[in-house]
Formats: sequence, C-alpha cells, structure tokens
Amino acid sequence: MSAVYRTSDPEIAKHFTTVIRDEYEAPEGETLVVVAALLETGHGGVSPGMSAVEHALGLDTVEKRVAFLDR
Repeated sequence: MSAVYRTSDPEIAKHFTTVIRDEYEAPEGETLVVVAALLETGHGGVSPGMSAVEHALGLDTVEKRVAFLDR
C-alpha cells in the first residue's frame, strides 16, 4: 500500500510519499494521527482554514484541542 500527497506541483508531491509494508498497530495508550489530515483544508461544509482532522474529531476550539492532547 502507498500514500501520496495530492498537489499539482510534482516537486512538492515527491517529498510527501510513503510505502506501508506492514500494518501499523499503535501501542496501547498511543493515538495515531495521519499527518496529512493536520494540514488538509478546503472541504465542503467546513469552516475556511479548519483542517480535516479538526473537523472530523470536533476540535473546533483551543480548549477541545488541548483536552484531546491531554487524554
């Protein structure tokens, strides 16, 4: 399996690719966050500038984001 960053500039895209050979299993107590979701914005129905991960996890305030990280 592989993952790539979608962009029209191949000089940028080449720096954001990965090949996943084995399924990653996060250790107990560890949270896995896909890094691309931290910067991905511009989805329909989402406030301008809000990242996909903020929207998907309901982290629409600083307090909610801090609480999420403190879990």
